[in-house]
Amino acid sequence: MDRESLGEVYFPLAVFILFAIGRERPIFYLVALLTMVVADALAAVLGQSLRKHQYLVTTQRRSLEGSAVFLLTAFLVVEIPLLLGSSIERAACVLMAAQIALLVTSFEAIGTGGSDNLLVPLATYYLLVKISGKAVENIALQLAAQLVILAAMVLIARRTQLPYLQRGGGGSSGPLRRVQSGRTGLDRGACPGAGRGDR
Repeated sequence: MDRESLGEVYFPLAVFILFAIGRERPIFYLVALLTMVVADALAAVLGQSLRKHQYLVTTQRRSLEGSAVFLLTAFLVVEIPLLLGSSIERAACVLMAAQIALLVTSFEAIGTGGSDNLLVPLATYYLLVKISGKAVENIALQLAAQLVILAAMVLIARRTQLPYLQRGGGGSSGPLRRVQSGRTGLDRGACPGAGRGDR
């Protein structure tokens, strides 16, 4: 269960930086913290129990189920505080939550060594500041473009054997590779770095 991680250093650092730059915007500050605290915790707990489709980021195992939990939770912890505590219109809140959830889920999925504890809250705050002043139509266009890019990436990954994202558990040496569904030779203990925080 041991894994080299600086997550316990990065998270307090993220809280300090957020407080320094975000204390004038308490809702954004709260949302940025909740995205890491709630979404990451649920992704770790539920991802461990539900994991069937796994992938590796360097030597750390992740699961698509954990990433899906993170995505849904991030959407909710962005949308609900914005709806209840800000003057941003409802449609914009929903679109902002969807866009931010997609982006920070990507950061969380590829963050290694606990770096997601720094990247996710700071990226969430930055995106809230950047997106909140935009018109609903612009946010919708950005989200549509983001979904098209994501769909294209998934399609390319499924149709080709990319060096960093391979079908099956084959011997890719790249930093990101997919592991076959279910139990593999990379179960706990067989993979250096598997353990605490893997999901």
